[in-house]
Amino acid sequence: DAVDQAAARGRWEAAKPVFENEWTMYTEEHPAPPDVPPNIDQAARTEVEAGCRRIRETEENIVTPAMLRIEAEDPGRHLAGLEFRCKGQDRITEKVATALEEQPSLTPQEAFASVKDAIRYTFLYAEDSYTDGVYADVERLKTAGFELVELRNSWGSEEYKAINSRW
Repeated sequence: DAVDQAAARGRWEAAKPVFENEWTMYTEEHPAPPDVPPNIDQAARTEVEAGCRRIRETEENIVTPAMLRIEAEDPGRHLAGLEFRCKGQDRITEKVATALEEQPSLTPQEAFASVKDAIRYTFLYAEDSYTDGVYADVERLKTAGFELVELRNSWGSEEYKAINSRW
């Protein structure tokens, strides 16, 4: 297991410079908009702050420990980018502001609940075991008590190639 884990980490370390270069090129072609604080009222800001605290507690106490247990069940793939598993409060605030702007009838709680990827994880699979690995991990997540909401194959997309699931 340790040898397989080390090999997978080695492949990831070898691939990282390519991804970093691609990201640099992407950000040069598509610069981020200037930082402008989202225009939301205090009730919405308070909901975002409270919601982000709930997300962090859920992530730390429930979701990440479960994901690490699931990761340990198969050394043929691993979690990548774990440091990015929680969407930042500033980005959540932007999404809430956008939802409230687009749908003024929403309450701040409803707008917050519409943020779908506040906690997210990425499994990296070897090419020859990708499909079987995805199916196995879907079952592992179900067995761990997670409920599948959506499973989307975006390998046909130009920009994002993956199987994306929402739980």
